[in-house]
Parts: sequence; C-alpha cells; structure tokens
Amino acid sequence: MHSFTLPQKEHQGEILIWPNGMGNTDPYCSFDFASYKAVRQLFYMGDMDFNDPVPYDDSYTEEERQQVYRLFGETAMPDRWNKYQELVKALGLDNITCKTDVGLNHKPGKESREYITVFLRGILAEVSNFKIRKEI
Repeated sequence: MHSFTLPQKEHQGEILIWPNGMGNTDPYCSFDFASYKAVRQLFYMGDMDFNDPVPYDDSYTEEERQQVYRLFGETAMPDRWNKYQELVKALGLDNITCKTDVGLNHKPGKESREYITVFLRGILAEVSNFKIRKEI
C-alpha cells in the first residue's frame, strides 16, 4: 500500500483530489464518514517493499502524483507509509489496522497470510453465522 485515499475532502488546507482523498468526488458520490468508519480495513506492507506505483503515469496523473509528494512524502517506504499510519491515528480511524512486516518486500509472507486470515475470519464471524473451517 503505497498510497491511501484519505476519507476527507482536504488535508493541510489543500483539497484532496481522488485518489488521494474525497475533495473532488461530490459530482459522483456522497461520502458518508460514519459509514466509512464502520468498515473494518487492514493495510499492510513489508518494510522492504519499494514497489511504488505513484511515479508511474498508468497509476497517477502528474497533478495527483505531485499532491502525494507534497502532502505525504516522495519516498513510499518508510516515509509515506509512516505518515499514513499517523493520519489513521489522528483521524480516529480505529476501524483501520496497519501492519508492517519486517524483512518482507512486496510479497506477503507466512505471518502476513496468518494475520490476514484471522482478520477476515473475524469479519465473517461478526456478520454471519458461517461455520469457518480452521484450515486454509
């Protein structure tokens, strides 16, 4: 996760353009912050993950890219990743869990798959009466 759509319209006095935030989405959707906070989310990255989509034109326009760099940092790992984690806390987004996998790059490891499975099982247990198998 090298970029994060902030669930707000502006940051540091600047309108956040999609996908950086919700500042220019009104013509397309109405954003409900309370509903957003009701959805559990998991973001994870390896501390050796330097695969950053922001510099590439197939992922970001120049305007979007420059806003990411200006507000959140040019280096994805660790600078931007740490900044996003700080923002999650500052915004009171207790529905979001951020995990940093030490020693991993872009591929999740065994430990990652284990906590992802626990996270998803927890959601399923909350929203359904599904019987969840123990093995995957």
